[in-house]
Amino acid sequence: MSWLVIVIIAYALNAVAMAIDKALLTKEVPRPAAYTFYISALGGLAIVLLPFDWQVPTVSALLFNFLAGATFTVGLFLLFSAIKQADVSRVAPFVGGINPFLIFVFAFLFLGERLGVYQVWGFFVVLLGTFLIAVELQPDKKKGLGQALVVALPAGIFFAISYTLTKYVFLHQSFISGFVWIRLGAFVAALFLLLSKSNRQAIFHTASSASGGSKFAFFTGQTSGALSAILVSYAISLASVSLVNALQGLQYVFLFAIVLVLKKHHPKLLAEDLSPRVYAQKVVSIALIVLGLFLISI
Repeated sequence: MSWLVIVIIAYALNAVAMAIDKALLTKEVPRPAAYTFYISALGGLAIVLLPFDWQVPTVSALLFNFLAGATFTVGLFLLFSAIKQADVSRVAPFVGGINPFLIFVFAFLFLGERLGVYQVWGFFVVLLGTFLIAVELQPDKKKGLGQALVVALPAGIFFAISYTLTKYVFLHQSFISGFVWIRLGAFVAALFLLLSKSNRQAIFHTASSASGGSKFAFFTGQTSGALSAILVSYAISLASVSLVNALQGLQYVFLFAIVLVLKKHHPKLLAEDLSPRVYAQKVVSIALIVLGLFLISI
């Protein structure tokens, strides 16, 4: 299967996770530490894959594995902290915009990645489409956005470091071994959240107080997110980390489709502006992303 097909499926699954996260983060999860902990803990379940490719990395390789996982956990915590201060529809595009560019730079400097002329054009066209489909073009007067973006900036940096290290790991280890040890690194990093009493209370309170419906929604969202993470990681092991990450704009295309369906059948579930201006903005954005995909696939 082509890495491009794998990426498309991965970001479709992540769009499902994003839609659920958007609903839960504003209602069911009071502290970012709780959400970060459970996502990283679920990722730790990847250890069940280890018997299929049992490899114990060297000490130096294990360090890179754990750093890739730990920086991802830190990025998650910062991202959710920013989302608690401002709308996810504002924060996520900001992180999603700077992340691919930083990875492009890091991969060029530290991994020696070089893209073809059409791929470079496709990369920037997709980034432009991603920005347009995700951002709201009207001024934001909501309090806390500036502070949120100050937190979101290091989140994007940590994610970029994590994905660059992930590619480095896959260049030197098999996919299953590298993926499992990276996820274990993320889980170990999440355990440090338990050192704080307030975090422990939030984590255990979230687990005990969440309603049955929200637990099911969380499980569904994180299952989709976990499958997406596996497929994205596999695509990174096959192709350029810069291109794979740049194509995350696809998840906004799928998310827009999900919003359209929910708006029709469950209008109160996700509050989204679907005015004619927004429709036009999304259509142009999708056209740019499709054009970028075409250029990348040439």
